[in-house]
Amino acid sequence: MLQEYYVSAEDIALKYTEIPLQKIMSSIKELQDQTDEEVSNFFAEKMLRDGRRVFWGIAVAALSALALYAGKFGFTLADTKDEWGVFGDFLGGLLNPIVGIATVFLVLLNARLQRLELRNSLREMKNSNSALEKQNKSIRIQEFQNVFFNWLNTYRDAVNSVSTAFPNGKSYSGQGALLKIHKHHMMRPEVERVFANRLTGQDFNSLFNTSTVSSAAAEQEAEDAILKAWELTKQIELENLEVPMRSLLGLMEWIDNQSFEIPLPQKHQCFRIIRANLSSAELIFLFYESWSLSTRQINIIKEFSVLEKLPMNFDPLVIFMKSRANHLD
Repeated sequence: MLQEYYVSAEDIALKYTEIPLQKIMSSIKELQDQTDEEVSNFFAEKMLRDGRRVFWGIAVAALSALALYAGKFGFTLADTKDEWGVFGDFLGGLLNPIVGIATVFLVLLNARLQRLELRNSLREMKNSNSALEKQNKSIRIQEFQNVFFNWLNTYRDAVNSVSTAFPNGKSYSGQGALLKIHKHHMMRPEVERVFANRLTGQDFNSLFNTSTVSSAAAEQEAEDAILKAWELTKQIELENLEVPMRSLLGLMEWIDNQSFEIPLPQKHQCFRIIRANLSSAELIFLFYESWSLSTRQINIIKEFSVLEKLPMNFDPLVIFMKSRANHLD
C-alpha cells in the first residue's frame, strides 16, 4: 500500500518539476532523430536512382554509338582483324570518357552511401545506448525503492521491538513504549532531580508552566539541564533507543547519498513517508538528539523538514528547546 502511494506521488512530483523540461528535450531529440533518418533515407533513395540513371545512360550511349556506326558504315560482321580493331577503337574512344566519368561518379556515390550508412549505424548505436541507460536508470530507481522500503520496515521492526516495564507493573511495547519512556524520563516530575541547584523555584515553575525563565543565564542553565536529562535517558534506555535511532539516522543519510541516481522530488517523497511513520516520541527524541548530531545530519533534517510535525502542544520543555534550536533554523 505504501509503495503504491509512493510511486504515484513520485510520478506527480516529477510531472510538475523536472519532467516537463526533460520531456521537451526528449521530444526535440526524437524529432531530430526522425528528421535525420528521413533525410538519410531520402538521399539514399536519390543516390540509388542516380546510380540507375548512370547505368542506363552508359547503356544508351553504347547503343547510340552502335547505331551511329551502323548508320554510317553499315552493320556487318567484319572479316579481318583490322576492321574489328577500327570498330573497337571507335567504341572505346567514344565510350571510355563516358564510362570514366560515370565510374568516378559511382565511386563518389558509393562513398556517400557508406557515409550515410555509417551515420545511421552511429545513430542507432546512440539510440540503443540511450535506451539502455534509461533501462538501467529505471532498474536503479526500482532498487532504490526496494532498499528504502526494506530499510523503513527494518526501522519499524526495531521500534516495535522496544519493550519496557514500569514499577506499577504495566508493560508497554512499540511506539507506546517510546511514549511512556518520554513521559517517564523527560517530563515533570521525573526530571526535577536533573534541575536540582540549577534553577530557582520561580524559574523552575515558570519553565514548566509557560516554557520561559527570567534571564539569559537561566535559559542556558535550563537548556543544559534538559540536554543532560536526554543523555541520562539514552543511558538508561540504551537497549531500547540505540538501534532505532541509529537505523533512522542511517536511513536518512543513505537517501541523501543518492545524489546522482534519484531525483530530488523522489527524495522529498521518501522523507514525507518517513515523517508519516514517526510518532510524537520519535520526533521529540530526534529533536533532542539534533544537539549532538553532525553538521551533515542537521542539514538533512533541515533540508527535508524532518521535524516539521514536531509536537509542542503538551510538552513545555520541547516548546522551550524549540526557541533555543538555532542550529535548526
